[in-house]
Amino acid sequence: MKILEQRSSEKEEDIENAVNPEYPYIVVKEKSVSYLGVEVPKADGGRLVPKESEFKEEYFYLEGHHETMREIATSLLLNKPLLLEGGTGVYNKTTTVAKMCKDLNANYCKVNFDRETAREDVIGGQTLKVDENGKEKLEWYDGDLMYAIRNGGVAFLDEYNRQSKMAGIINPIIDAILNGRKEITNPYNENERVVVHPNFRLVAAQNPPGFEEGHEYTDRNQLPAETFGRWIYKKLPIEYTEDQENKLFAGMIGEGVQLDIPESEFRHVGEGLPVKELAEVPGMVHWRREIITILRTLEAKSSGSKREMAKNQRQNLYFNPRLKKTIIDYIARFYSGDINETIKNAFETCIVGMYSSDLDKQKVRLLVDQASWVAPKVESKRRGLEARDIEAEKKQELINEIKGLKSEIEDSGKLPKGFEMSKPDMEKNPIIQAKTEKGEAIEFNFEQIKIKVIDFYKRNNLKELANAIEGTTISLTKEQQKAIMEMVEKESFDSAWIFPGNEMMQENSIKVKEGTEKEIDGLSSEEQYNKEGTYLYGDVASAFPSKIQNNNRGNKPYVLLYKSTPEVDEETREPLESLGKEEVKNSPENLRKYFEKKGLKGLTFQEYLVLQRVITENNKDAKDPHPDRNNYTWLLDSELAPGSRGLGQVLFAYWDSAIQRVRVSSYASDYCSSDIGARSSAIFEIL
Repeated sequence: MKILEQRSSEKEEDIENAVNPEYPYIVVKEKSVSYLGVEVPKADGGRLVPKESEFKEEYFYLEGHHETMREIATSLLLNKPLLLEGGTGVYNKTTTVAKMCKDLNANYCKVNFDRETAREDVIGGQTLKVDENGKEKLEWYDGDLMYAIRNGGVAFLDEYNRQSKMAGIINPIIDAILNGRKEITNPYNENERVVVHPNFRLVAAQNPPGFEEGHEYTDRNQLPAETFGRWIYKKLPIEYTEDQENKLFAGMIGEGVQLDIPESEFRHVGEGLPVKELAEVPGMVHWRREIITILRTLEAKSSGSKREMAKNQRQNLYFNPRLKKTIIDYIARFYSGDINETIKNAFETCIVGMYSSDLDKQKVRLLVDQASWVAPKVESKRRGLEARDIEAEKKQELINEIKGLKSEIEDSGKLPKGFEMSKPDMEKNPIIQAKTEKGEAIEFNFEQIKIKVIDFYKRNNLKELANAIEGTTISLTKEQQKAIMEMVEKESFDSAWIFPGNEMMQENSIKVKEGTEKEIDGLSSEEQYNKEGTYLYGDVASAFPSKIQNNNRGNKPYVLLYKSTPEVDEETREPLESLGKEEVKNSPENLRKYFEKKGLKGLTFQEYLVLQRVITENNKDAKDPHPDRNNYTWLLDSELAPGSRGLGQVLFAYWDSAIQRVRVSSYASDYCSSDIGARSSAIFEIL
């Protein structure tokens, strides 16, 4: 669209929009039209501009119509071709594009790849004319597509993936334009070189190739990678939901239907920056790295026969350099001061829209959210009153109390009154046998477990941990042994490990990370650990190691029961009904309450790194040896400590098969997602 200076007065705008039923979602101005905030300048007109009389049917726009128009408007503004794929009639793709061209005073050329339209109507042909001297001669005339290419406008390619004779004629011209050619060859007019108008735009629509969600679309082909990769791809629903159909029909017959489009769905154009100046935008260098990482991750998860995302979509997704360029162009055009918000919207336009599954969309959004840039804090040279460290004060009070008690004992030579204690009934290195709820026999031989634990620590350069366990006698009371048996029966714990206490684990965080990210002998190359090591993401990277705190752990050695399952318990990824109607979401704070009621704990950061390694070593011959490759797990007992950028955020982790690394991120304690559950544990301190 031709960019014109906006000079319309508020009064003129109010008059024009007084009769506009779509206001404020569609705002018509003198020289532009805004679609959910995306303001597109009007064009210079032409013989293919649709007329008002062509729109005789009564239409009502749902939220999805407006969101689709926003995506079309964005592609027009960026001069990026847009491909819409969805069910027949969903969001009235053909009529929507034509109506937008009418509002924008832009030429509209529809090319249907399914019909045997005459080449002359689309490209053009020769016609016999008589000149002023009465002589007859052949002259070229433009068909609709060639007219739009020369004069600007929107070419709407319908049934794009359905081939016909016309497709064979049009495709070479379209491919040349998609490849960025400023001129094309018209083979039907003596190979004439035609300059592509700077305001020529492409929008295409198609049904999914083959069978999808109970609907069969015959004669539709999957687009080749090189073709698909040139488009911004927007996946639309296959059909309306029953609620949408009722709402649509109610609106069409004149019922008072209210749309629910929040301000967050509006998108506003920035001032426009040269791409070469983006490096000067605060946070852009950070995002340049993160964009590449996210795209590589999504490409691995969305491609091939073992893909984890886009499983039910028939059109294969492709990630190529053009996609990165489209994201960069979006940032340059739409940046308005908040780089994180701009990147989020760029991914909504270029990436999120590629997926049909709401779950897949949330996975993309989660990756983007976790990569957010945090501006460094500027330290004030003036020191104000220091904030009270309540936890530090409590700790000091306890230390003082212990010192006083120690002094009293030393002075008297005996325990103070009330401190007489009886020795518990202890058993060294017990062998505990129990059955799960399903009747599976489980045995914990703690002498053997201790040997395996020490060997693991030594093999992975964790000698400090090995020495601590070597000098520990595994003694458990009868009550502890009974509790372990009950936990096996109720919670189906099948494995146990021994840790030397929280203080030592935190002091050795760096060594634990390094020791658990090495290659494993005998593990296939596709599952082998990347030499780059554990990927600490976002705020976790800046907090590691000193500003990650563990909760619910003492400093004495302890036995930890866990489940060696490939994925977290499904129940922890679902609404937790047992917490009551007002607390049904599986956020960390609610999962903690849920576990507390059952006498359970979560995992800490260091425990997870050790246990994921142990599970992988024990399953290295399996097809999927790494745990948590499909769903993330909250590390409920580790969070970002005071002084970190994401104070209070809870850590979560998973095996990122795209980069072959364990990824550890963090999120707010009230965040909920069906992708994230939690691994439970039971802790028994060794006395």
